[in-house]
Parts: sequence; structure tokens; C-alpha cells
Amino acid sequence: MKRFAAIWGWQGYQATLRDSVRMTIVLFIRLLYPFPRASTLPASNMIPMKVDRNREIFDRYTQGTPAQTLADEFSISVRRVNRLISRFRLKGS
Repeated sequence: MKRFAAIWGWQGYQATLRDSVRMTIVLFIRLLYPFPRASTLPASNMIPMKVDRNREIFDRYTQGTPAQTLADEFSISVRRVNRLISRFRLKGS
């Protein structure tokens, strides 16, 4: 019990069996995950430079550039260009 008091600063607390099991679980989780880790995942599922690229593809497509030309220029498939266009249209951008 002194270990728990040292870790959490509890004083004068008498644990019961129920509390001991709960505290053991909490202590185990705190030892397993010692501090909140910053997420290594990006906030968006698109890399920022691809967001700019995709926006440029959409803008140029809406100005009349054919999908085949865009696909060749950006080294992607025509199908990918069409997916990007569809995604932007669904978003209403």
C-alpha cells in the first residue's frame, strides 16, 4: 500500500480487496502506458503536398484540361484523376 501512496500521493487510505484489484489494474495500465503519446498519424489521410496537387488537378480539370493530359502530366492513372475529381465534387469544393 505504501507503493500506491508514493505513486499517487495518497495518505491515510486503507485499501480493501476491491480497491486493491482496481488499483493494481490502474497501476498496470499506467506502467504500460507511462504518458500520453502524441499521435504519429497525420490529422488528414492525405499528405499536404498531395492535397495541393489534387487541388491543382481539380482546378485544371474544371478549366477544361482533359483527364488523360492531367494523368500523363502528374504520372498517375486516368482512373485516379477521375476519382480525385469525384471526391472534390462530393465535397462541394
